[in-house]
Amino acid sequence: MKSRVRGFTLIELLVVIAIIAILIALLLPAVQQAREAARRTQCKNNLKQIGLALHNYADIYGSFPMAYVDTGMTNNGSRMDGGWSWASMILPQIDQAPLYNQFNFNFLPHGEGNSFPQVVANSRLCATPQTAFSCPTDIKATTFAKHSPGTTGYISAMATSSYSGVHGPFAGDPCTTGPFNFTPPQAILGTFSTNTCRSFRDFTDGTSNTTVVGEVSAQMQNPSHPNSMLYGSVVENGGANCTTNSIGSAGMYQHARGCIAKLNAPLSLGGLFKAFSSGHTGGAHFTMGDGSVRFLSENIDHTGTDYAGYSASNNFGTYQRLAGIKDGLVIGEF
Repeated sequence: MKSRVRGFTLIELLVVIAIIAILIALLLPAVQQAREAARRTQCKNNLKQIGLALHNYADIYGSFPMAYVDTGMTNNGSRMDGGWSWASMILPQIDQAPLYNQFNFNFLPHGEGNSFPQVVANSRLCATPQTAFSCPTDIKATTFAKHSPGTTGYISAMATSSYSGVHGPFAGDPCTTGPFNFTPPQAILGTFSTNTCRSFRDFTDGTSNTTVVGEVSAQMQNPSHPNSMLYGSVVENGGANCTTNSIGSAGMYQHARGCIAKLNAPLSLGGLFKAFSSGHTGGAHFTMGDGSVRFLSENIDHTGTDYAGYSASNNFGTYQRLAGIKDGLVIGEF
């Protein structure tokens, strides 16, 4: 007597496939959330390492580095302001001393075709990406090109960063003339300024109550510009940052930003290069002055008042209060 061979019917097969598809649909969001949690943890760790590096730097030199060290060089007779970022200054503190020692900080950080071979050498080195300055959630190119090939000062590759220094409660160009010039009161200055260093004694509000470095997401920026330059930047036509508000000419904003724009501001908001943002849901990470890392909600209390509306009686939002190093205002819970 022949035995019957039992097999799946078409209906049974379809039921099994449907069950598997449902299980995958249920598990996929959980897997994605787990991956983002891992990326978020790595981003937080990056900012923790940056905080430790800044403290080690301060132990050696007595202060934090400047936001932007302006070299004020000329390029073949044309004014080409440019400078080095605070991030380039702490390279030895993040185990990148060999790279740091190859830079010539007396010359511009970028500019191929430049008449100075030192600048050309710097340009090659400035293409070196650093994982410590890249948030895994921040989808961006590791380098950014500027100008057309063959142009004097052409930059084929500048390493980008996911982090920027905090300039203060508001936004302001480091100018002495022009429509965007202002001299903000010392009380509302932040950790990073052009050609100015901050020491721990300047943090009269308390280092745990002051944001120092925050996230900047490439997805929240003008697509024609990188979210932040890692080592340095070039400002064309000296003094242009006093007469225009574009990122291409405001060199310092490629390394330090104010907190005038709301955290994780929508793309429709002007001056995005001044805003802090992240790819994380609900807010962004910030390194505090004491070296700790806090995740600030995008719904944090925010005034939205520009410097022009500043007065001693202004009721700063918590976001702005955290950005100032000595405004004397109570922070509260955040």
